[in-house]
Amino acid sequence: MRKNIKAEKERALLLNKEEYPIFNITINDKITMKSDKTERSVPFESVKGFDETDNFIVVFLQGKMTIPLKKDSFIKGSADECIEILNSNIIKK
Repeated sequence: MRKNIKAEKERALLLNKEEYPIFNITINDKITMKSDKTERSVPFESVKGFDETDNFIVVFLQGKMTIPLKKDSFIKGSADECIEILNSNIIKK
């Protein structure tokens, strides 16, 4: 999993010209990622699962994409609430 996080950081740096993008991520009936340059929504049907590290919740999507969510960066809600939402919305295959 740490390899996925490293790959996602490298991809973000390449796409954003050596700057980490700042995303506002909203999780309700879907996962929406919004920055000053772009907005993308992902339905829960595209989520394959998630895992936890000490500092992150890492959401795994179809197509080998990941969304790392830093546990101490929630503006509303908490990491525990996020995990509850993910558990209740991810379609088990």
